[in-house]
Amino acid sequence: MGKKHILILLCLLTLLVFTSCDTNRTLILPTSNADQTGNILLNTIIVSNTTTETTIYEGEVLPNSLKQNQIIKVLGYGVVSTASASDSVTIRFKVGGVTKQTFTLTPKLITNEHLHIEGTTTQRILGTSGIRATHQDICIGDECSGNNGVGTIDTTSNSNLTITAQWNNAKVGNTLSLYQGFMEFKNGY
Repeated sequence: MGKKHILILLCLLTLLVFTSCDTNRTLILPTSNADQTGNILLNTIIVSNTTTETTIYEGEVLPNSLKQNQIIKVLGYGVVSTASASDSVTIRFKVGGVTKQTFTLTPKLITNEHLHIEGTTTQRILGTSGIRATHQDICIGDECSGNNGVGTIDTTSNSNLTITAQWNNAKVGNTLSLYQGFMEFKNGY
């Protein structure tokens, strides 16, 4: 059996297991109490030689889709290179289009250093005045930044998660490449 036949078989098996299969971006698992993974990034996103804030990851969270005590994790992996030791990149976490956390890292002169993005939230209370505990970590090589907190979030409206990257200088050597990104939904009861 050739590679093409195996891929077709895997796709058919996927359709039997998953409720939907978007071949351009993500696999969406069925709604249940089980852990779920979705919003999978299938293409490398590159931010290079620009100072424009650029979306590097977006995960859909539909209105009224969250559950109390549910844990949501977002993970992203890639590499970063800088043109000089003074160049920095700003990573922003946004929910429903509103910036919730901002991290600026100046990782020194580097070439293809690993990029690790992780965000975890626990949805404590649902509704227009919902309560969410959050934690984010961003690492480029050995330089890391993070944050913890508790805040309000309206779970009845758009809660899409967006992560952006923005360089302080537009230089050919300033490059961020996000290779992987996905969301996990845990403890959904």
